[in-house]
Amino acid sequence: MHTSIRARPLGWVGSPIAFLVVASTIYVTHYVLVPAYTQRTGHPYLVGYLWGWGANMAMVFVASLVAYKLEEHPISWEAFSARYRLDRMPAQDWLWTLVVLVGVVGAYLGLSFTGQWLA
Repeated sequence: MHTSIRARPLGWVGSPIAFLVVASTIYVTHYVLVPAYTQRTGHPYLVGYLWGWGANMAMVFVASLVAYKLEEHPISWEAFSARYRLDRMPAQDWLWTLVVLVGVVGAYLGLSFTGQWLA
């Protein structure tokens, strides 16, 4: 069995630095890049927001994969899912997911007529 290197905690200095790096990319994306995107293309803000959110989350995901590799974990689904605690969801959790999804879609459809009225 392969043993991996345990990552050290970031501590009081590393944690704020990691937070500031991610927070600054999110800030720049949503207050600089997305407005420039909407102005240049004419697309709604939501489209730019979703692109920016996806790009930021992709960067965080890539950083987590780099950290996974630096910890020298084996490249296998079993090791990956154990490290990131990707357990199967029980049926009750899937049921709650479905209930929340139906509730959100219902609220959206039920209140969509108010958009023009509120604008």
